[in-house]
Amino acid sequence: MASTREERDGALNVDTTIERWRVVVVVLATFAALPLFVLENPDAIGSVTAVAGASGLPYEAASLEAAAPAPTTMPRVRSMVSEQFPPVTSEITSAMAAVKNVQAEEIAAQIIAEARAHAVVEFEVIAQQERKQAKLLATQEAQAVEEARLAEESRRVEEDRLAEERRREELDYLTSASPTTVPPITPTTPGGPTAEQWDDLRRCESTNNYQAINPTGSYRGAYQFSRQTWDWIASIFDHVNHLEGVDPIEASPTDQDLMAQTLYDFRGPGQWPECGRFLL
Repeated sequence: MASTREERDGALNVDTTIERWRVVVVVLATFAALPLFVLENPDAIGSVTAVAGASGLPYEAASLEAAAPAPTTMPRVRSMVSEQFPPVTSEITSAMAAVKNVQAEEIAAQIIAEARAHAVVEFEVIAQQERKQAKLLATQEAQAVEEARLAEESRRVEEDRLAEERRREELDYLTSASPTTVPPITPTTPGGPTAEQWDDLRRCESTNNYQAINPTGSYRGAYQFSRQTWDWIASIFDHVNHLEGVDPIEASPTDQDLMAQTLYDFRGPGQWPECGRFLL
């Protein structure tokens, strides 16, 4: 008996649920048909809303009378559906909100993923450019260092070559015969010439002019040194070594006197073929 009662109660519950769904369908169908009633011309042939004597009314008035109940019908339909199936309405609203949230999260995740991918690509491009720039700068710096090294090496080679040339020239100069303008060695006077004798020599050679130059320009100064003889004597003796390469007329009178005395002590008065007699 109990089983039969439960089966009967279950069948009643199912019938009740089906009946409710039927009511909902009818209400929704009525709600969907309302625009047809509102917008339909009552004077048209076969019109659902056509009534006897309706053709005599203006079309605008009939439309306004038919449209008047519409604003109060829609809220009533919603109220009926909500009252009959409140759980269903809540579940639909929740499901729609959940779908919207999921879609929003998916869109946000996609935007974030795209932004991250773009940032990674941009960072890689910048890093690659920086690596290329650093490599170029390193290459240029290495090239500059190599060019500086080669220039320094070339400069040192040139300096060594010039120094060797000077050394060979000096060696050849010192080991060669005396300049052709230098006469043979003659005996010196014991005690050396006096100041008056040197003065007579200068007057004979250059009228005692320390800036004198002979007409050909080969002999210069008060003692009429040739440039070759002057440098030769200066390269031999340390005490006049600082005068090597100096033009005799640019040397001071004291230096010219010193060079003349050094030449006399080394080679005698014969170094002045015409005027050397004043030193005897």
